[in-house]
Amino acid sequence: MRFKQHLSFISDNLMGKDIASLKLTQEDKKFVDHYCKIINKVDITDHCKLEDISLFSKTGYTYDIYRIIKRNDDLRFRYRWGDLTTPPEQPTLLKCRKIAETEGTSVMLPLNTGRNFFIVPDEKQFERKKDLALWRGAAFKPWRQEFLEHTKDLKQFDTEDTRPVNKGALSKLGRPNYMSIQDQLNYKFIVSIEGNDAATNIKWIMQTNSLLMMPKPRFETWFCEGLLESGRHYIEIAPDYSDLEYVFEKYISQPKLCKEIIQEAKAHANFFFPLSKQFAIGREVANRYRELTNPI
Repeated sequence: MRFKQHLSFISDNLMGKDIASLKLTQEDKKFVDHYCKIINKVDITDHCKLEDISLFSKTGYTYDIYRIIKRNDDLRFRYRWGDLTTPPEQPTLLKCRKIAETEGTSVMLPLNTGRNFFIVPDEKQFERKKDLALWRGAAFKPWRQEFLEHTKDLKQFDTEDTRPVNKGALSKLGRPNYMSIQDQLNYKFIVSIEGNDAATNIKWIMQTNSLLMMPKPRFETWFCEGLLESGRHYIEIAPDYSDLEYVFEKYISQPKLCKEIIQEAKAHANFFFPLSKQFAIGREVANRYRELTNPI
């Protein structure tokens, strides 16, 4: 958890600032239906209130839910922190869900925003960037290892595994292939490959003058990855990586099209700032959850 996130939360609470109290537009409220897809009112069990959640555990999540739900709110809810691979049996407040989920039990909130939602300025224009596709990531998952195997002999791709050499407290000291976000912005294409669930770097790549390249996403977060369109917000590669060279050559030869996609990506990403608006939408989602669940 970043130190400035602790300071921000403490400051807001000391000042009694309710950053989720902004007035929303009708366009903002349309997203509530996307985040909460419960159709009929349903009974929930094993629920809690906000006061039951310790602020000192998983602070990246708890700070955000304390911003979304008022301390004196009697809302009773189920929640799950961390990564998600299977839908919950009952409607649950969480960070991420499968795009193909039909159960409607995964109700998304803007959680762990300190790690997932931050502004990345990029002053370098697309034309001035390297004619390469870049990927840096921890290849714990077999599909990431497969991507590295496919790209190891491709001159158009600069890809490296950033898994730490050491463990525990020394892990950040043992990442020889690590590359900062600012250094990554020197490349025209930046690849995103999902890990445990939705890929974190999608959110910052789409703010920049680099073009997002990825397989069709399987998971979505508050960033609404499920609403992204191939050829409009990003360029799509096959999930088995069989078309990497073809896709690269197709788009590197069409800089005008690339810049058009980048502008659409930015338009999508810009909706999610400022965060105060996202917490206000999150409060609307929590209220919808209240209307559609019956604690027993």
